[in-house]
Amino acid sequence: AQAEFELLTGIKAFAKINTIEFNVLGGNQIDSFVYQFKKNGYKTIATIATDSKFFNSKLAYQSIGFDEVRFLEKRNDFNRNPNDKIIFDGDLFKYNTNYLKTYLNNNKQPIFNYILGIYGHIPYYRNKNERPDIIIPNIENKDIKNISINFIIELNH
Repeated sequence: AQAEFELLTGIKAFAKINTIEFNVLGGNQIDSFVYQFKKNGYKTIATIATDSKFFNSKLAYQSIGFDEVRFLEKRNDFNRNPNDKIIFDGDLFKYNTNYLKTYLNNNKQPIFNYILGIYGHIPYYRNKNERPDIIIPNIENKDIKNISINFIIELNH
C-alpha cells in the first residue's frame, strides 16, 4: 500500500502519521497525481482485484481522486473463476480491456485507467490445475521460487 500511495499521489510515504498512509485518508480530496488528471478533464477509474476492506481502500481512492472504483469482488458483471482463491490477473486484465473497449467506443472524454492485481502476492495462492508450474527454478528460497513461478505463469497466460 505504501508504494501504491506514492505512485498515485506523487507524495513520499514516510509512515509518520500512520504506518500506512491509505489508512488515514478520509475521503476528502488531496492534491495527487490522479487528481491532476481529473482536474484536467480525464475520467479517473480504478479497477481493483483486492478486497475493498484492505487499507481503507474506498476512502483512500476517493481522496486520491478517482471518479469510480470497481472492486471486482462486488461486480455483477465480473465472472470470477470459482476455482481461484484470489482473482487471477489474467481475468482482471481481460475484464479491464473489455471495459476500456466499451468506454472508448462510447465516450470522447480521455480516461486515466488504473488497475491493481494481487495474483502472486504472499501467500502465493494459485490454481495449479489451471495454471500448473511451467518451469521449476533452481532456487532454494521458497518465497523467491514462488514469486518467480507466479511471474512466469502470468507472462504465459
